[in-house]
Amino acid sequence: MSTNKRIRKASSKTMTKLLDEAVSHRPKSLREQSLDLANNVRRLEVEIAATSRMAQESRIRNRDILPPPDSIRRGHSYSKPRMSFAQSRTKRRALALQFTEFTITLLLFVGACAWLYQWWSSRHGGI
Repeated sequence: MSTNKRIRKASSKTMTKLLDEAVSHRPKSLREQSLDLANNVRRLEVEIAATSRMAQESRIRNRDILPPPDSIRRGHSYSKPRMSFAQSRTKRRALALQFTEFTITLLLFVGACAWLYQWWSSRHGGI
């Protein structure tokens, strides 16, 4: 559960601190931005071109290895984390409330259908 953490009060910044921050964060020029973009595009192209080769190398490297058990492969176990008594009580209460609502809704629906059938039968010379 989360605990109450003390948050330090933010101190106000003076005008000189704000000016220093503004100067230190010099924006990149268009040339630097275009070079960075070109480098990123080149890196992605190389990675895309190398994926099939890397996958084949991985298959060759791991061909004599058995697959790991399901518990390791999935990365988690099947057991659910334990709930506290209050949490399980809340969950049971919510489930009971849902079941009650479903039952009442079902009874109302069946009753309405029976009433409509009775009404229809009386109109069409039934009973």
